[in-house]
Amino acid sequence: MVPQSQAALCYADYEHAEIEGGEIGTVFSNKGWEGRLDLAEKGGETWKGSTGFQMRRRDFSAIGDEAFVPSTVSTQMGVYTVKDFTLGRWQLDVGGRYEHTKYEVDATPNDDRSFDGFSLSAGAGYDLGEDTFVGVSVFRTERAPSTEELYSNGPHLATSAFELGDNTLGLETALGIEATFNYSTEEFSFVLNGFMTDYDDFIYERATGDEEDGLEVFAFTAQDARLYGFEAKAEFHAGTYATETFGDIDLHLDAQADMVRAKLKDVAGNDNLPRIPPFSALIGVEARADLFDIRTELEYEAEQNRITAHELPTDDYLIWNAYLTLRPFDNKDLAFEVRGNNLGNVEARQHTSFLKDLVPLPGRNVKFSFRAAF
Repeated sequence: MVPQSQAALCYADYEHAEIEGGEIGTVFSNKGWEGRLDLAEKGGETWKGSTGFQMRRRDFSAIGDEAFVPSTVSTQMGVYTVKDFTLGRWQLDVGGRYEHTKYEVDATPNDDRSFDGFSLSAGAGYDLGEDTFVGVSVFRTERAPSTEELYSNGPHLATSAFELGDNTLGLETALGIEATFNYSTEEFSFVLNGFMTDYDDFIYERATGDEEDGLEVFAFTAQDARLYGFEAKAEFHAGTYATETFGDIDLHLDAQADMVRAKLKDVAGNDNLPRIPPFSALIGVEARADLFDIRTELEYEAEQNRITAHELPTDDYLIWNAYLTLRPFDNKDLAFEVRGNNLGNVEARQHTSFLKDLVPLPGRNVKFSFRAAF
């Protein structure tokens, strides 16, 4: 075993001012750094792993009329390890993480908070044959609330909401299971994943029905909840066709679908969580050659009528997209791209958006770009 360590360090210093009526309204500042150290481990042909340390610090401030979060210094430190074992047709993995999070707030009264979270996961997979794999994993995670979830108190115009945090929130704890089925050959591949997660003190933002400064009030709160669903994806290589002009053209068909259901636990009456995406699906056809790639696809999103109080439903929609990539040069890392989205100019509203009742998704739009890879 020859350990190899890797280190990374990044720093960011960002500031912008919002102008209102020719004058500076609010100044947002965000300074921070993040460091990470990983030690890779290899145990011959049977196992490999990684153990590491991560630390980040963020100094955020907003000064002005739209300062909905007080100036806060957040520090986070994490120690983790993961191990993967290969035993014949079996694949096993285990992992763990400890994370300490601290918030220091420039506000009166002093609402500094600190959290210690522990997370564990384990999984097992089995190769049924050369083409088929099945697996299952279980996990228990603890997440500290974010700065916004704890300390928000003011108008957030980006979401057209007056947001209220809760500085008494504790750790969000999740206990879940995931299962996967994977079948793959040269012509066809199929992946199916299913999951179910139970949360203690699931943190989410709910509409209260009140108004403040002409905006709807949303309050962060924590309640026990359960989320479950699936995602599936399939791809089929429909053949290779030889042409004199463009050479070989590979034709591919693909499709995918996903669904999630989210419910509050031990609640009488309406137990729906807000802004949960409905069932969605996509089907596409793509032709690939040395000179070009052409793709067209249909994107469907079902109606969402499993809603909370003070939330409006959304209708279903079907969007047509098309893409063209041209590589006319000997250097195939240089390409022209044309992307057409929502070519049928359908009115579509994304249920997960705070602004869905005010602003629909973009209508018909076409983008031209040039791409270079180095």
